[in-house]
Amino acid sequence: MSLPELADLLCTDVEVLKQLWGAEPPTPEGKRRLGGVYLRPHMVCQHARRLPARRRVIEADQATWMVQHLNFCPDTWSMLFDTCPTCRCMLTWPSAESLNSCNRCGALLSDRGSKTIPHRDRAALRWVLWLVSEDKEIVAAAISKVPAFFDIQSATDVYELTIAFGQAVYAKRYERSQFKGHWTPGHLAAGARMVLEYPRSIWGLY
Repeated sequence: MSLPELADLLCTDVEVLKQLWGAEPPTPEGKRRLGGVYLRPHMVCQHARRLPARRRVIEADQATWMVQHLNFCPDTWSMLFDTCPTCRCMLTWPSAESLNSCNRCGALLSDRGSKTIPHRDRAALRWVLWLVSEDKEIVAAAISKVPAFFDIQSATDVYELTIAFGQAVYAKRYERSQFKGHWTPGHLAAGARMVLEYPRSIWGLY
């Protein structure tokens, strides 16, 4: 179905639908654009994520919830979750009836506890979110904070560098542990600080 056909069906304007993430076709390499960043296919979640309903009744997903490494809500600073607290199954895309219950067993997702992101990580995470803003001036401001040493001008390159540093922190944290924890906003914040505070950020590694 084309966008004009969908707009006619929903009784809305085509320009409104163009603002929805996913309406813009991917690049030939399969990348999806979110703000200033072109996301590789593996960086986009293939399952649903939810904010604990006790925090807020969900009326619609946010585009950032679909990004693999952005597993938090930028409005409430709460961790997102992707498994049902009752049946423990991975959340699938919900039907139109509700965004606040499991599509498999019907359990309310309000039973799921929530974790709040520490204040010490929020400034770094807010900078990462600037990279995926639709406001070009905000994206440019985010890029301008990257030390000249890295010599990169693309929001996509900045984002991927941040993820790479974050993954290095994640690997280091669990290198001697049999239990491999989940990727958290703390890892992303650590990666952001390594970029923004370079070279001081790597002094403690040696």
